[in-house]
Amino acid sequence: MNAERRPRIVHWHLGPVFELSENWLYRQFILLKRYDYLYYSLGRINRGLFPDERIRALAESGTGLRALNRLLRLFRDDFLPIRLWLRRDRPALVHAHFGTGGYWAMRHISGACPLVVSFYGADAYVFDRSPEWLANYRSLFGRGALFLAEGPAMAGKLASLGCPVGKIRIHPVGIQTELYRFAPRGIDTGSAIRLLVVGRFVEKKGIPFAVQALRLVRRRFAEATLTIVGGAPENPAGRREQAQIMAAIREGGLEAHVRLEGWLAPDSLQRLADDHHILLVPSVFAADGDAEGGHPVILTEMMARGLAVAAFDHCDINQAVVDGMTGLLAPMKDVAALAAAICRLAEDAPGRERMGRAARRHVEERYDLGKLNERLEDYYEELLEK
Repeated sequence: MNAERRPRIVHWHLGPVFELSENWLYRQFILLKRYDYLYYSLGRINRGLFPDERIRALAESGTGLRALNRLLRLFRDDFLPIRLWLRRDRPALVHAHFGTGGYWAMRHISGACPLVVSFYGADAYVFDRSPEWLANYRSLFGRGALFLAEGPAMAGKLASLGCPVGKIRIHPVGIQTELYRFAPRGIDTGSAIRLLVVGRFVEKKGIPFAVQALRLVRRRFAEATLTIVGGAPENPAGRREQAQIMAAIREGGLEAHVRLEGWLAPDSLQRLADDHHILLVPSVFAADGDAEGGHPVILTEMMARGLAVAAFDHCDINQAVVDGMTGLLAPMKDVAALAAAICRLAEDAPGRERMGRAARRHVEERYDLGKLNERLEDYYEELLEK
């Protein structure tokens, strides 16, 4: 394919790009090879960490985005500047990220332009409670050409919302495996066990369950500690979840054994992970229905590095954590079972190392971004050749 005549793909994202927790999305599109691309967004943050100049944003900060969003929706529920961009850029295909973004993309692009939509979590599990959005999604499923789900659980959810099964493809979120140095965490059972959990302070991440599990683990491993990386969104729900986490720490008498790191840039997080032995992924369904779209990307990142994993069996986490082979699973919200899994990993260094090596192989086979991007570009090519 001649580089000067490569078709142009527009990626569409209504939210601010890019949150630190969405660095995986940035890497997904900048590494596509066969197509030129642009990225449309209403707002842009963290430009220094995500500097690509092919990202177009109507506002350069979260505050500006909120003001702009209110203004545009007040008048026409429409984004005229993006219509102008589309007219000028003439994309061959639009790939919208998140189902809500897919609906807005559908309203702005011409009928001849193929539309691909990736669903990631709340867009399917929360918005399905709104009659308005159920109707919006019915329109979207009729108009869109292809819908990408991270795993079987999300694929089934989309089908239950009315998406034709023939339009659904399972397409996991990938990582650049070559960037993650494999280092098995084999330690003596007498050493202090250092646990790690990473995520936004939102209910679906289940961080209070990790704190509660630490309390039980310390009955057998008295020097065990937990590091929490992440922070609360600036909204009431985020503040409530932060209060829940702090309450769990106080109630367990764990103030001296839980370390709150806040948000870390990806490189800093990787260095921190080298000093830990077990990653906890205690994701759950939130009261409003929110859920992991497949699994948190931190899971495959840490598996690629050889970090042992103990997780709740939630959504498509079991596609990455194959119980007993690449990590250990516990029933969702079963803190005692999660603590037992942690203890099993803590006391069996050889088994933990075997799982770490199996996890690395599993990530290389199923979640390597280079392989997944080749498949994604094959999907684009199939649609453009119709």
